[in-house]
Amino acid sequence: MHLIIRTLVVTAAVSGATGLLPGCGQQRGAANSALPIANDTAGFAASPSTQHNTWSSNQPRVVVVLNVEHVSGQGLRLVTKPAAPGETGESVVDLASPNGLPNYINAQFPHDLVRRVVVQNADGQVLRDATVSSRGEVSTSVNASAATFALGQHIQVPPPGVSIDHAIRPVAPVTAPPQDKADAVVTVASDREGTPNIWGHNADRGETGFDCSNFVSYVYHHALGYQMNGNSNAIEDTVGVTVPEWDMRKGDLLIFDNGRHVGIYLGNDQMIQCGGGLGKVGVLPLGPDTEWGKHLSAVRRMF
Repeated sequence: MHLIIRTLVVTAAVSGATGLLPGCGQQRGAANSALPIANDTAGFAASPSTQHNTWSSNQPRVVVVLNVEHVSGQGLRLVTKPAAPGETGESVVDLASPNGLPNYINAQFPHDLVRRVVVQNADGQVLRDATVSSRGEVSTSVNASAATFALGQHIQVPPPGVSIDHAIRPVAPVTAPPQDKADAVVTVASDREGTPNIWGHNADRGETGFDCSNFVSYVYHHALGYQMNGNSNAIEDTVGVTVPEWDMRKGDLLIFDNGRHVGIYLGNDQMIQCGGGLGKVGVLPLGPDTEWGKHLSAVRRMF
């Protein structure tokens, strides 16, 4: 996609909104959609010579997002500052991690096609100019699959969107009964409670912290030996077998607002997740009258 570069930029700042959950990367009260823009041909006010598609080692790796602006039909500008050493939180993004920027954007704009993101500092210097994966671009969708699931039916192992990592020894092997697998998922997830939120981080890569997608990927990896994509779009579109909400069981993958946030069901109307307004891995209520319960969009069986 080529955007026209002009000196005049028409932007709309992300507005406050009601009825929205914080998700993986939003503080409470932040919006997850941008205002419409009249001039859809406007581009980014950055010279072509400053644009690049990969993070540069001479730029800050971890940044704090101060503001997000919607520029043109499918472009965003993020204004950032360098994160302080050890700083974590739901606006902290690792630009060098493969899913940091895409997952942050997917949580902020779950229903929008976002194709280009420019990250700059408060002085206007461009730190990164990148294309990002967009919703609707995954060819095979769990929800669109012709496969059906009947109550009591066993799902295939591994489930859709997952492969087995034979290089590790998971808590519960492939041959373990479902209850042992559920207990393994809860054990691994609970052991990481309190781990801070940093967009793009995953302890499997030796990084400190998780985002919501990388957290569930890590848990299923160590609990069951599953390998799955840490990109939130890919998880929402391809992972697991969809089951009715009333059949939710311990260890199921939970998806909120069409992929804006993900977690794992613990049983007893509770889930464990990373972010979600806590800024870390923690437990949140999931009863039918809770805000999270009202925003649950899919339950996926994983074993």
